Amino acid sequence: MESIALACAGAAAALAALAGLLGLYFRRRFSYWARRGVPHLQPRFPFGNMRERVLLRQSALDLFHDFYWRLDGRPFGGVYQLTRPALLVRDPQLIKHILVKDFACFQDRGIFVDERLNPLSAHLFNLGGARWRQLRSKLTPTFTSGKMKLMFGCMHECARELALLVRAEAARGRGRVEIKEVLAKFTTDVIGSCAFGLRCNSMRSPDSQFRAMGRRAFAPTLGLTLRTMATILMPSVAALLKVRIPERDVSDFFLNVVKETMDYREQNNVERNDFFQMLLQMRKERQARPSGGRASGEGVGGDLELTDNLLAAQAFVFFLAGFETSSAAMSFTLHELALNPDIQRKLRREINAVVEKHDGNFTYESVMNIEYLEKVICETLRKYPPLSALVRECNATYTIPGTDVVLESGTRVLIPVHALQNDPAFFPEPQRYDPERFGERERAQRPTHTYLPFGDGPRLCIGMRFGQLQTKLGLAILLHRYHFATCDKTNMPLRFDPKSFLTTSVGGMWLKVTPVGS
Repeated sequence: MESIALACAGAAAALAALAGLLGLYFRRRFSYWARRGVPHLQPRFPFGNMRERVLLRQSALDLFHDFYWRLDGRPFGGVYQLTRPALLVRDPQLIKHILVKDFACFQDRGIFVDERLNPLSAHLFNLGGARWRQLRSKLTPTFTSGKMKLMFGCMHECARELALLVRAEAARGRGRVEIKEVLAKFTTDVIGSCAFGLRCNSMRSPDSQFRAMGRRAFAPTLGLTLRTMATILMPSVAALLKVRIPERDVSDFFLNVVKETMDYREQNNVERNDFFQMLLQMRKERQARPSGGRASGEGVGGDLELTDNLLAAQAFVFFLAGFETSSAAMSFTLHELALNPDIQRKLRREINAVVEKHDGNFTYESVMNIEYLEKVICETLRKYPPLSALVRECNATYTIPGTDVVLESGTRVLIPVHALQNDPAFFPEPQRYDPERFGERERAQRPTHTYLPFGDGPRLCIGMRFGQLQTKLGLAILLHRYHFATCDKTNMPLRFDPKSFLTTSVGGMWLKVTPVGS
């Protein structure tokens, strides 16, 4: 009995010591901003300021909106992502420093990358430093306006199929269409055809493997959400637990598609003006080098090893980012136009007038000349930016201009895009959908770096032109032919999905669709 009592006492002492050490650890971590004299939100054990987000009761968009307004009146403030301190920036001038003027100190996103475990993780969005710079310079020529013009033909072919699919879905649903899934099929086919020269057949076949894999890569499931959250909030833990994103079969599918397509084009001397051709060119340059596949280094960081997996990762992120963000932008636009029929009618009149000037055809020039469509899309991206916040990691000791606050290397910086774009100080009556906010005079009167749906500076979204073109063309063709209105299944108001890291609505996007003039 005495030995049992001693064992229990020893265990109790050990637990008390462990609890004491944990208490000291959390007190130390949660006093980080206070010790530096930085205004901050009070953290709560053990989630910091992330409790509702970690428990999936709050979307990423709502989380950053909450942070932003709780720090009202401050140019910046500290928050805690679990035990990790991060700086939330509210001041547009400081945002300009971080994204543009002092970019050298904030060039990385600090995202967990393990190429051996997750071969598709080493893509342009995730990479930092010299590898990011070299890849960016090699891929940028793919997205010039000239290249976009060359891709317009296959894009237009997909848009015509989209119009037919909407008609078929409207007939099947008695005028009601879940438009988000339809548009995701369209953007999947556009990217497959125009960027990679592949027929994905998402719009023709409900069993399209491309659409199925794209859906799984972004599906807001509990497992994917927790794995993604681990890579963002606890990268060291994610590495220890060997967290895999995407799942192995999804990864294997894209790796095989990229390799087989590259091999086919090389063996059959197929050349196209698309994204895949740029990857092929990089592969040929690697094979021609006696240096074992390393491209010449640019600046600090040495050489870039152009492996097949690295090239496949670039194709993977372009495919995923392109179809999901553009389909969401189109869906939110049609939802807002259904709620604002006067704006929809005005836009349709301009579309019809521009098309008539071009002999009744949709051409690259006609689509790019629909000025009101540009304003409409900009207003949609103001209310519903794809990412609710931009993330940067300080990679050198940095003193915030005009203050004595010093950021340590490794400090995470958060720029709350949605909250900025919905701040009445910059956009009066932010809940009102008003495309005229993006007239030349209105833009000139607004502070810079208050509108950031594509980011800014050297890490500005590389595929922005491609995304804008497919969004404009898809919307122009649909609005030329169909009228969109709310129906009994339309979600109002929209709720944002807490399991998604992109701006995504819960419950789909249902609209009533009728042919124009009917």
